[in-house]
Formats: sequence, structure tokens, C-alpha cells
Amino acid sequence: MHILHVTPYYRPAYAFGGVVRAVEGMATSLVARGHDVTILTTDALDQTSRISSTEDIHDGVRVIRCPNVSPALRGKLNLSTPRNMRNIAQSLMPSVDIVHIHEFRTVENLLVTPVAYDYNKPIVLSPHG
Repeated sequence: MHILHVTPYYRPAYAFGGVVRAVEGMATSLVARGHDVTILTTDALDQTSRISSTEDIHDGVRVIRCPNVSPALRGKLNLSTPRNMRNIAQSLMPSVDIVHIHEFRTVENLLVTPVAYDYNKPIVLSPHG
């Protein structure tokens, strides 16, 4: 099964708290069980820094990072501005079996959820906190 996790931040963005560790734990556990796992996230590292890579693999988990158009909004208001996330989600959907969206009320959810619906993909929401 190919599982797409959508989250505003992913390892090593531990400055954003427990969501990062929760998603990391789920993703690596799913890979250990034989699933294909992709993380669609932003380039946020902390309130002022970005992660420079746009795509990499950690512990068998494929990570795709969309650059935030405004790192200042991410830092001051915790508001994502992920560039090209909707288009990347569209390109991934044909191979995805299920979409797991993390956190509630995020820009990422607004961008990816309609795409998942267009492709008739089941969605799991973990609101966290």
C-alpha cells in the first residue's frame, strides 16, 4: 500500500513539537511493515530556518518538501505558504492508496484534500493536540 502523509513539518523540524515525532514514528513503522510511504510537507525547520533539500529519503520514507513562499509568516504566525503543493499532490495521487492528513485547519489540508477527493482517495485525519 502507498500511503501519503501530509503535514506542515517533518523531521528534523522538531522545534514544532510532537506532530513531527508522531508522523515520523508512524511513517517509519509503516515502512517497516512493507508499505510505501511518502511525506508531503514544507521546508520549515524552525521559526526562522528552512531545510534546503526538496526531496530525500529517511529510513525508507520518501520526503517531498515544498518551499514556503513566506518563511516570515511561518515563523511569526505559524502559517504555511507552500509553493506548488497542490500540483505535487496531483502528480502523486495516481500511485497513492490513502491520504493521511495531520493537524487541523492548515493550508496544506486546504490544498491537498480537494485533490484527494478528485481522485477518490480515502482520507484519514489526525487532528493532533
